Amino acid sequence: MTSYGVAIPTGSPPEPELNQQRAMAAQVALTAYGEATGDQMETGPLRDLLNDLMHWADRSEEDFSEALEQARRTYRAEVRDAEAEAR
Repeated sequence: MTSYGVAIPTGSPPEPELNQQRAMAAQVALTAYGEATGDQMETGPLRDLLNDLMHWADRSEEDFSEALEQARRTYRAEVRDAEAEAR
């Protein structure tokens, strides 16, 4: 499947459309980050992006750990909501 000009790997578990759109938007961001840094998708752009976001958070006086924990809570809620919709 392709969206936003990004190929979504086949074999991915089915998920509600909204969470699939979120995953595709993240793929677009990772692709742009890889292109901006010259990184290849096979070399771990997620790890590199998270690392660079930590540096950005330090410079911006943002609490990266708190943001990550909030993101985890939001993700869990979105997955729970999707599972409830599937029933």
